[in-house]
Amino acid sequence: MKLRHIKIGATHSRLLISSLLPGALLLGVLSSVGTATAEKIGIGLPAGVSSLDPFEGHSLASKAVYATLASRLTALRADGSTQLDIASSLRNQNASREWFVSIPDGLTYPSGRSLSVEELVKSLELFTQRYGKSFAKDELRSRLDRISSISVHLEVEVVPYRTVERKQLKITLTEADPKFDQVLAQIPIIDTNLWNEFGQFAGNGTLVPVVGPFVVKESGENKITRLEKNQRYFKPGLPKSQSVRFIAFEDDVAALRALRVGSVDLLVVTTPEILKKAMEDRSLRILTSPLCLESSPCSLPSEHWGKNPLAGNRIISDKIVVRSSLELDEQFRGRLDVSGLYWNSTASIGR
Repeated sequence: MKLRHIKIGATHSRLLISSLLPGALLLGVLSSVGTATAEKIGIGLPAGVSSLDPFEGHSLASKAVYATLASRLTALRADGSTQLDIASSLRNQNASREWFVSIPDGLTYPSGRSLSVEELVKSLELFTQRYGKSFAKDELRSRLDRISSISVHLEVEVVPYRTVERKQLKITLTEADPKFDQVLAQIPIIDTNLWNEFGQFAGNGTLVPVVGPFVVKESGENKITRLEKNQRYFKPGLPKSQSVRFIAFEDDVAALRALRVGSVDLLVVTTPEILKKAMEDRSLRILTSPLCLESSPCSLPSEHWGKNPLAGNRIISDKIVVRSSLELDEQFRGRLDVSGLYWNSTASIGR
């Protein structure tokens, strides 16, 4: 029996299959389908996204969106180490007081404007000037305060018969920070021209000009924030999904129901009741969240998911629940970036 991956409106193809094939027959058919690109990813939240201002990054909803929306120079792994993201090379010298970053040629912002080293300097200067001005100093703000200068450095490389000059980003610190690569993993790259042009509206609605695999197509005070694929993204084959929707649910019962039927594919926070039900459901997986860490805490909309403060709906921020049919990659486990996820139907049976 041969199945095609069919896309109908906003419904995942797997929902069409599940409506036609019940029980054991469904599992047998899914095991023969193998892997498939996720056309859409749905993410459940306990509250809507009120702002996407990157300088006020403590909101749970905004942190969840930025985990997928924005690329950084480096990216966190699940074990806390980093790997290169936008950067093509990274080194430090002078006892970790000077950091040098190279980026590939040909990078652009989603608008198509060139992303040069000079533009990178402007972006980092803007972030270090504005981040955390309206809340108590956190660890990221403290480490940003160690930056004494951000500049363009000319690296001279000697090759046969000639020398080659390459521009690098240079960050000089007032004191040693051997793990400053972790700081770079928390700074989105912003198109400063557009940010200044948007003025007081920057970071609201769809006016969020950052470099990443997606662009914002819908956002505001409503319950849905929608991202769509950035056709100019520099990483081949990414993002694997065409769009990502962040959906706010009024209570955890509705969120869990949506997860089970496939309206969403993961919940970024849980409750005792969700965890209890998920442990009994082989189609779901419970994972440790990389989003709300002690070094970068989340500001929760409430201590409970819903209007009634009950023991069963108390928000648990260090756990997430994911559909077992999603094939997870390092960038998801390290920072909850869903741009590389795809369906693996053969993995839906076990944990």
